[in-house]
Amino acid sequence: MNILQQIIDNSTDFFNYALKKMETPDYGMHQLMPEAQHFANNLGTMMVSSLLEEMDQALYDAVKPTHTVRIKEKARPRTLVTTLGEVRYTRRYYEHKASHTYGSLLDPWMQIPTYARVETACKAQLVAHAADASYAKAASQTPPCSLSRQSVMNACHLNTPPSPRDRTTSCIPDSA
Repeated sequence: MNILQQIIDNSTDFFNYALKKMETPDYGMHQLMPEAQHFANNLGTMMVSSLLEEMDQALYDAVKPTHTVRIKEKARPRTLVTTLGEVRYTRRYYEHKASHTYGSLLDPWMQIPTYARVETACKAQLVAHAADASYAKAASQTPPCSLSRQSVMNACHLNTPPSPRDRTTSCIPDSA
């Protein structure tokens, strides 16, 4: 389904739901605002997921004529915890024919570390909250999805910034 159609459908559903709830006398702003925030976060994660999958397709279309890679998996799933919530997307996984190295084209293009589970901006929020509270409280205050206090500790102690990369791919050498 087209992402724009999904946005329209979800927005219409939420609008109708909110209008129906507003007809009751006990429904107020204090209930509407968290529901609207939840809706906006879901909409944002859906859009980011769709954008990442579209970019994966564009990268595939760009590398396909070179015949330097072979697809090993067409839809390898990945989940990334962001400030909006969990972004779930799929991307292709390739093998470089000459060097026999494996990797995704999308992740390095979007500067997503190979084994990262938590996105960089979300890690920064975790560290900021952990400066004033315990790891458990920082985990509960930060993203709209649950993280463990171990994730907060990892963000605090292993908070090495990603190396700046130009947009090269992991399984395609520079000479290709």
